[in-house]
Amino acid sequence: MSGAIPDATIAFLAISTAIAFGLPIGLVAYYRLRHRIALIVAGSGAAVWLAFALGLEGALHTVVLPLIDPGSQPFVFGAYGALAAGVFEEVGRYVALLFFLKTRRQWKDGMAFGIGHGGAESIVIAALPFSQLLVLAMMINSGTFAQVEGLLPEEASSAIRQSLTATDPYLFLVGGMERAFAISVHIALSMVVLYGLATGKGIRFLLIAIAFHAGVDFLPALYQAGVVDLALTEAMVGVFAGASLFVIYLARKRWPVIPAAAP
Repeated sequence: MSGAIPDATIAFLAISTAIAFGLPIGLVAYYRLRHRIALIVAGSGAAVWLAFALGLEGALHTVVLPLIDPGSQPFVFGAYGALAAGVFEEVGRYVALLFFLKTRRQWKDGMAFGIGHGGAESIVIAALPFSQLLVLAMMINSGTFAQVEGLLPEEASSAIRQSLTATDPYLFLVGGMERAFAISVHIALSMVVLYGLATGKGIRFLLIAIAFHAGVDFLPALYQAGVVDLALTEAMVGVFAGASLFVIYLARKRWPVIPAAAP
């Protein structure tokens, strides 16, 4: 069929959609049943991402990004993007945990907050658009896309077809893998910030979290600017994700004994 979407594209979109939706939901369910994490803490993590990353950071981007040319200023673009993400998201974690979750100081609270924070990001920037592309791809291959194509601007219809036919199928799988990496990073950073508060070293560990977060986001920003390739970018993000898993393990082992709040 002319213009048909490759089966691999549909399969990888389905896998990535399942990861982006299923991983955060599955983690919440598992840790709720196994460790009685508080849903209010997970919800707070999600709210912080929506308010500080999607809201405040996004508003700053509308002002600053038009002033930076990624092509001629790739490292300025990369440094700005990385630091903005690190500062807004980690300060958001710190503020929420310090002022609104004062009684939540156990390792499982850091876990819950990170799952909620990373889960909100995963669902909004990956699961929802992937699921939409998946439905559109299946409609194109079944011939039903023509029924709605007339309702769309011609440019939008062409862009949808182009993105689904011209993009290498494996890139859609990379998107799901990247969400798994990102969730592990968000859990680790939430535990780092909370560990600082639990041990009376809040500012020190906040700065560590900002630096780590900026390090994670620097190469992806350079990739967007066209300076580094995708393989190197994802490899380094994978390294940071591996380091995050070690941080999660280490933090739990060394967490101070603190009385549990009501779940």
